[in-house]
Amino acid sequence: MARNEQAHGTKARKTGITSWVCVEQPRIGGGGLIALMVLATIFGSIASDMYTPAVPELPTYFNTTEGVISITITAFWAAYAIGFLIFGPISDKFGRRPVLICGSTLFMVGCFLCSIAPTVGTLVVARVIQALGAGSIDTMCTALAKDCFHEDRREQALSVVQTMFVISPIIGPLLGGFILLVLPWHFIFVFQGLAGIACLVLSILFKETLPQGERLTGSISHALGRLVVVGRNSGFALFMLVMAMINLPFMAYLGAGSYIYVDIFGLTEQEYTYFFATSALAAALGPSLSVFMLKRMNGRRYAGTQLAAATLAGALMLAIGHVGPFAFWAAFALFAILEASMRPFAASVLLEQQDGDAGSVSSLYNFACSMLGVVGSAAIMLPWPDYIWGLGILMAGAEGAMLVLWLVLQHRVTVRGID
Repeated sequence: MARNEQAHGTKARKTGITSWVCVEQPRIGGGGLIALMVLATIFGSIASDMYTPAVPELPTYFNTTEGVISITITAFWAAYAIGFLIFGPISDKFGRRPVLICGSTLFMVGCFLCSIAPTVGTLVVARVIQALGAGSIDTMCTALAKDCFHEDRREQALSVVQTMFVISPIIGPLLGGFILLVLPWHFIFVFQGLAGIACLVLSILFKETLPQGERLTGSISHALGRLVVVGRNSGFALFMLVMAMINLPFMAYLGAGSYIYVDIFGLTEQEYTYFFATSALAAALGPSLSVFMLKRMNGRRYAGTQLAAATLAGALMLAIGHVGPFAFWAAFALFAILEASMRPFAASVLLEQQDGDAGSVSSLYNFACSMLGVVGSAAIMLPWPDYIWGLGILMAGAEGAMLVLWLVLQHRVTVRGID
């Protein structure tokens, strides 16, 4: 508390991003801190999305089957989720800087091991190392938002970071495809490793933001046990469930989008890329929308409004999604904007539910988003009449359930920071 009060006293003498920061970063400054958080939050995306253009040629390269190569993807996401759970609570015990350095190192080493993998088994192991590093770094982003920024600027900082996060699915495949035009697939991982080095340098220069007196004491198992303690906070757990559920239809779209544009609408793969990229660009408007709306209404009304609008986007998909690719794009782009607008708001409110344990809060929220995303990826493959019907039903159903749950729960549990 004292450090925040002292920081607020000097806030008026600062300008720009520096004025958002409540803990000085003399070596990297406010801009470097934002850059570190951006790298932290996009590592999972670039490690996955840059890799996908190379996947079709790997069965031939390693003389194996497509099913075996798919293990390199599923193993990555499983280890990524484990990284979320483990390293958040550990950061509450040892501090953010050691976890950032460890995670960056794991990611960098994993990338370079992938680039020289002689067998598919080695590639799987290297991808697991890469994913553990990416997950540990990613979970630090939300914790750093609480440690480093004034409360009234936290959502702004998260909005900047989330804008880059929603753009990264565009950048990843494009970079991966460009590298494959001029270099072998191994260099995709070399490029990722260079990004890991940049993150490691920023992590080394980063000044610790969790004071010794605010860290958890006791064993590592005690630190991991805080996940259970935080999860028992009904205000946190139920709000987290509501907010994380929005990731379910989004991941369903990522799983089926190419089939919808190419197989149902008859577009070329290049044309699909344009539609995919522009929907991601539309989603980049979401974090700014969040900042704009929260200046004009409280969090309770904002959450209800956004969830109602997302439910209507699902209904719109069912109504016009089959008309053509542009109608489908419009319906999903509306949903993508709303989904992206909820992320910084959700993270900020969840951090308010605990006085400490920011690492555990970040771990549980990211893990919940990841797991519900897996549910969405699997649900879109159910025997729907077609993928558009499936996506529309998942959008309207998930968001409608979230809205009902939110309207019921806000009167039964206490959620800080929404009034």
